[in-house]
Amino acid sequence: MRRRWVRAFGARTHHPDARPPTVTRLLGHAGKALGVATADDLADYLRIPTPVTARLLPATRLVPVWGPGWATAWADPDALTGTLRPFREPVFLGPFDNLIWYRPRTLRLFGFTQVFEAYKPAARRRHGFYVCPLLADGRLIGRADLARRGDNLTVLQVGLEPHAGQDAAPHFVHACRTLAAATGHSHIELTGAATDPATGVALRNALDGAL
Repeated sequence: MRRRWVRAFGARTHHPDARPPTVTRLLGHAGKALGVATADDLADYLRIPTPVTARLLPATRLVPVWGPGWATAWADPDALTGTLRPFREPVFLGPFDNLIWYRPRTLRLFGFTQVFEAYKPAARRRHGFYVCPLLADGRLIGRADLARRGDNLTVLQVGLEPHAGQDAAPHFVHACRTLAAATGHSHIELTGAATDPATGVALRNALDGAL
């Protein structure tokens, strides 16, 4: 025999995980992961309201800092005293990578505007369908719309940032070869309409030289 039952809902603030001591500890972890961050950055990282973040930050181990172009920010003490890690090899980031997830932070750190355009009509896309930013030497220097066509890793569209530098083409090709190897592609194809003629020549020369 079934008995009557009632589903009860409570406010999020009543949930044990939303209690200030728990959130304070989580803010400390978020600050360690981000190194230096604004209250908005930390709030987005934990998906909690910015006013709650700002109220609890003084109770964390994070310390207030300031930098050009930033509002008041907070830093993990280890990030201020630790040794910088060497840059990793050039790599394409997935469009949902944590490094570029929060667009205001991405723009503030790298001067790079990240937009996911897969849900836009094709005619309204500026950079392509599945666009992966290119990280090299600690900078976001470009992006590519990548696809799989048989055994080919196909580059449908390329865009390099104005500050990409003279090594942009070799960095791009290195990232392509790394991605092709990781995904089991035996060839890299750069379509004729992928970019402007001058950039296309530089990329093809770098690609030929890497083979």
